[in-house]
Amino acid sequence: MNFCDYMQMCDKSGFSAEGIAVGSPCKRYPDFSLTKGTGKNDFGRRKVSGPLLNRWHPQRRVNWIAKMYKVGQWYEANRIEGCTLISLTGYQEKDGYSWYDTLDNINESRVKLLKILRKYLGKVSYFWVVEPHTENNTGYPHIHLAIFKDIDNKIRDQSDRICWIKSRGRENESIWEIEYGEGMEDKLRRLYSEEWKTGSHTYGLDFRQMKGENQIEDLKNYLMKYISKGYIGEQAWTPGELIFNAHLYGATHGYRPSKEGEQPDFKGRYNKKYRIINMSRDLSAILKPEQEDEEDIVWLHTDEIEPTEIKTDEGEIITEERVKILYHRQLIPDWLAPKEFDWGRPTQRYTGYDAVTQYDPSISRRERNRGTAW
Repeated sequence: MNFCDYMQMCDKSGFSAEGIAVGSPCKRYPDFSLTKGTGKNDFGRRKVSGPLLNRWHPQRRVNWIAKMYKVGQWYEANRIEGCTLISLTGYQEKDGYSWYDTLDNINESRVKLLKILRKYLGKVSYFWVVEPHTENNTGYPHIHLAIFKDIDNKIRDQSDRICWIKSRGRENESIWEIEYGEGMEDKLRRLYSEEWKTGSHTYGLDFRQMKGENQIEDLKNYLMKYISKGYIGEQAWTPGELIFNAHLYGATHGYRPSKEGEQPDFKGRYNKKYRIINMSRDLSAILKPEQEDEEDIVWLHTDEIEPTEIKTDEGEIITEERVKILYHRQLIPDWLAPKEFDWGRPTQRYTGYDAVTQYDPSISRRERNRGTAW
């Protein structure tokens, strides 16, 4: 219910941010009403506003689908040979694991699995998505990991190979017989179930080779289907998808139980933000949007604006804007700032006891540094 209330709040809310452009030329105010038609410049003042886009917003989904097409172009342009889709499924509630336990375990195993693949295959390009289980509507997470190489038992564990020396009875004559270790798929299944204890040997890891002329199209369709379940789309969420996303919200708002060794924040909550999509660095560099040269802006404050209905004593309902400060950075001491820099802050400097409207040389430097609010 808290998650649903949060989503409704975001639908009606927006944000505004105000800052100052560093090293940029000053411009004339676009709105002359701000200076009563005097035509003064803006002293580098910059302000932006817009809707409040949370991590579930449909625009995020559209952006990721566009990136999938870029992955397909990269795949075809570089003639990548082989692609394997690995699904990581962990123990769930019936096995005594909470939703957060399962996600933590499969995330840790994903990191270990990629380290092993780098050891035997060198640099690997990959892309992974966290998806909820929807068949039984538990909403428990599992991971789909796309490796742009063929991963199967043809890759042998050469680091654990065994060598024997057999003598034929002749002096200085011997035969070396090399026996290779287990295949890569068998090795990963064994580690996943026996050593890492993340999931079962049979169902914990699933390997699917993307073969044929349409392999990259099939992969894009798979990944876009998984990505869509983590964002608002045309279709309503299933109960499992709602549970999955509500837990993601709960992790960032203090509803997640603490883990051993974790430290709470200043409010005594154990917050953690989980990624549901990520990729290797080479793919991240390819998918990074090209940005034009922009101004170097130091943002001074960011606010969340939410319409709030207030009922008066006469019974009349008035809609007002509730402003919540998300970030506030004061860079310039009030006593040093010129009059043109009016960011809506008090123009007084507080020393802890007295309010001084201008610089007072009788105040020591220690008192000045300790008392200035900036």
